[in-house]
Amino acid sequence: MKKTWLITAVLITVALLMLAPFVAPQNEPLGTTAPLGTQLLSAIGESPIAWWPADGTAIDIVNRADGVPQNGSGYEKGVAGQAFAFNGVDQNVTVANGRAWNFGDHDFSIMLWAKSNAAGQPAPFISHDEGGGDMKKWIFWAGWTYGLVFHFNSPATGGFDVVACYSCSLTPGQWYHLAVTRKGPVYALYINGMPVARATDGHVIPAANAPLQIGAAEGIYFDGSIDEVKVYQRALSAAEVRSFGFMQGAAAVTAP
Repeated sequence: MKKTWLITAVLITVALLMLAPFVAPQNEPLGTTAPLGTQLLSAIGESPIAWWPADGTAIDIVNRADGVPQNGSGYEKGVAGQAFAFNGVDQNVTVANGRAWNFGDHDFSIMLWAKSNAAGQPAPFISHDEGGGDMKKWIFWAGWTYGLVFHFNSPATGGFDVVACYSCSLTPGQWYHLAVTRKGPVYALYINGMPVARATDGHVIPAANAPLQIGAAEGIYFDGSIDEVKVYQRALSAAEVRSFGFMQGAAAVTAP
C-alpha cells in the first residue's frame, strides 16, 4: 500500500511540473506566465519572485523578467554553472522596469554571489536607479575594500546608507555570497550566510522609473562576476539566507 501511494505521489508531482510552464502563480508581480521553476521552487518553500542563474543567458527562470546583456556583457565560470561577467567600463544586464522592484515599505530580500576583479572600486551588484545625485533609486553594493551597503535616495529625503557594514573587507578574486533583507523596518546584511550588520529605518524606498540593473548603478559599472541573483517579496530568515543561498554554492568555492 505504501509503495502504491508513493508511486501515485510521484506521478502527480511529475504531472504538475509538466503543467507548470502554463500556470500563472498566485499574486504574480510581473504579469507574466511562470515556467517550470516557479512550481518547483514553491514546493521547497523558497519562492523568489525573480532568479537569474546567469548560465549562459540572462533569463529569469521564475517569472521571465528576462535581462538584456549590455555592450557585450559575457559569461564565465561561476559558483553554479556560469556567471555574468562585466568589464567595469560599460557592461551590465538590464531588466525592464516593473512594480516588483518598487520595494516601498514592504518586506524583501536580495541574494547573489559576487567576485570582484579589482580592489578599491565601487562595486554595484544590483540597483533600481534613475541616475546620480538625489534621483530615486536603491542600490545594493560594496566599496569592496571598505564595506557592504544597501543605499537609497529620493529628492524628498536625500540619500541613506540604510544598513551598512563599513568594516567588512572583501578580497578581489574571491567569491562571496551577499544578501540584504528587510522585515518591517529592520534591515540585515549577510556575508557567506552570516549576519554582519543590522539597522532599523522606517523610510519608504522610492519607486524609480528605471530598469533594474545587474552590475551597474549611477553610471558606475562592476568589474567582476555576479551569479545566482535572487529577489524575494519577503524577508528571509538567517537560516533561509544560509540554506537558499550560501549553502547551495559553498561547495563550489573556497570561503574566506
